[in-house]
Amino acid sequence: MREGWLKLAHLTDGSVRSLYIGPPARVHWSPDGKRILLTGYKPGKIVTVGSGSIEEAARGDGVPFWAATGELVRLAMPDGFYTPSPDLRYAFSMTGNHLTVWDTRANREAMKVLLSSLAQVSSVAWLPDSRHLAAMIDEVEKGEGIVEVWDVVAARPTERWTASGRSWSGSLMWRDKLTVLQDLGGAVRIWRAP
Repeated sequence: MREGWLKLAHLTDGSVRSLYIGPPARVHWSPDGKRILLTGYKPGKIVTVGSGSIEEAARGDGVPFWAATGELVRLAMPDGFYTPSPDLRYAFSMTGNHLTVWDTRANREAMKVLLSSLAQVSSVAWLPDSRHLAAMIDEVEKGEGIVEVWDVVAARPTERWTASGRSWSGSLMWRDKLTVLQDLGGAVRIWRAP
């Protein structure tokens, strides 16, 4: 998506449809893969993939979010970007220097981590079990990079790697293990899921 355009590519026949959606937005697919929720401005927009129709999301208080049932719900979580867990039970959000995990079923905060005032989160990844969340954090004040893994059910960190030097913003990826795709002091680190 670029400059307010959403491009939908059909993987079978290679056709591409471009839809003008206004200001750039964050994209969240519905659980059935038939609709896209565009957030980043209120009240949000819903694109129906097959027809390309665009409609405003229902107005209401809170952040729009796809529930596991496919229903669009509103969460009382802070406005800002979010990354849902694979089972849609939790949503990670970053507001200021607070890293927050939201329990979407109970519509309440499940875990909150206060980072230093100059810390920047460059990437997050959920383990497929939706219980573990990893974040790549640049601690500007300390001049170091950190990868931290949390058990969001227990609300505690389980793993932490530190590398000196702030040369990295990178990417985290889960498969059967966490792979850090970037420079961590000249190495790629791998954390094996429990």
